[in-house]
Amino acid sequence: MDLPQHLFDYVSSITPLVNVELVITGPSKFVLLSWRDDGLYGPGWHLPGGILRYKESLLDRIERVAYSECNIESFTTCTFLQVNQVMNPSRDLRGHFISLIFGLSIDYIPVVGDSSYQHGSLGLFYSAPANLIDQHRRYIALINAFISESSSSIDHSGNVCHHYSLQ
Repeated sequence: MDLPQHLFDYVSSITPLVNVELVITGPSKFVLLSWRDDGLYGPGWHLPGGILRYKESLLDRIERVAYSECNIESFTTCTFLQVNQVMNPSRDLRGHFISLIFGLSIDYIPVVGDSSYQHGSLGLFYSAPANLIDQHRRYIALINAFISESSSSIDHSGNVCHHYSLQ
């Protein structure tokens, strides 16, 4: 069960949150991104993601995010890519995350509509777009390497040692 919003907001102001973010690719070397415009970190394209719930497995969260944000019911592979510590010194609410990045491969091209700039819209990209949300600009090289299947160029270290990061 999810916390009531006021409790979730309080928890997110006193402790780091653990979340998963997904780099989703398919047969024509695209990345699937979602438009975010929610007043917290938008507007802009972002990796689909979600906060891990108490006693929820990582795989369950990955599957829920893939389905709820992208309507993806199954994927062919799931690969751990990076762990990142994301802190924003100017935010009290949702200002500190431990982000686990996973690469998902699907064997079809999803229907994305017109890629309009509406919250939750999906878009297919063949390289990282310039208008990623600021917090996800750190993933540009990762997105491009994963699209090109250039696994030797993927930096699996992430940024776990950086203290503050706006990007």
